[in-house]
Amino acid sequence: MSISIVKRRIQKLGGSSLIVTLPKPWAKRYGLDVGDTVVVLDEGDHIKIFPPDSRGSPFMESVRVKHNGDMPLSLMINCLYLKGYRKFVISPHNLDAEGVMKLIEEARAHPKVRSVSLGFNEMEISLEANEPDNAAKLMRYYNIKIQELLDVMEGLRTDPAGEEVIDGIVQEAIMIARTIGRTMRKHGISLCQPEAVEPTAVGELIVVPTMLKKIYIETKSSTLPEELIRRLKLTTLELFGGIAGKSTKRLSAAIKMIGELETDVDKLEIGGRGAVAVGLVKGLLVVLRSIAESSICEGASLG
Repeated sequence: MSISIVKRRIQKLGGSSLIVTLPKPWAKRYGLDVGDTVVVLDEGDHIKIFPPDSRGSPFMESVRVKHNGDMPLSLMINCLYLKGYRKFVISPHNLDAEGVMKLIEEARAHPKVRSVSLGFNEMEISLEANEPDNAAKLMRYYNIKIQELLDVMEGLRTDPAGEEVIDGIVQEAIMIARTIGRTMRKHGISLCQPEAVEPTAVGELIVVPTMLKKIYIETKSSTLPEELIRRLKLTTLELFGGIAGKSTKRLSAAIKMIGELETDVDKLEIGGRGAVAVGLVKGLLVVLRSIAESSICEGASLG
């Protein structure tokens, strides 16, 4: 497996929209074409783009990386370390002996680098251990699944999904939430400590995808306002994006958004199956508020 890291310039489209193009080889590799939908995940200090129905790839300790000098080696090391890799191999193309030595010195000076070894036309860099199953990393995967559910809900009127699709996403989200719980019990950590999520919220993380499924089912046969679904999506993404990024600013914003939604939902006058859907939304907002409030603590980032 290899990782390609490239720079792309943000361009303007129309009056106010901004776009970033994907390299053609990437689109071909993931089967992407014009009109396809991708998942864009906001993790607080950066974003990720996932192909549709992304299930992620198995974790690999080592990876081979193309390095042509466009990106600083230190930035590449940071990216690979955060992804959980233990070592990577690069081929220093178009570099003379002096350039290779400078690259080695730059790598050895990085605080996350354990060792650097030079082979024939390639360099192997070993990194400090970065626990691949830490709760923060798992929380990002959970966030992806919740976003997939919300995307399905938002597209109910135009592109309804089968119940088996919903069930698959829900089961994956529940599995990740349970793994977060096991990781928390194993390490005994909380959001106030590095790379974690507040353990008291783990049980509620299991409830959220199930409630979203129930809301989806009820909404199929009711007239729940589309604007309500849109706002619920934005609120939920703000909450879990704040947890994944350990940002109290985003968590506080999520709590405010939850409060505003609760007020507006109380004003809705919908009977029949719609009333059931509204009741489920109210219950979900209670759960989301509890998760948000239990996840804010003194040790979280203020960014």
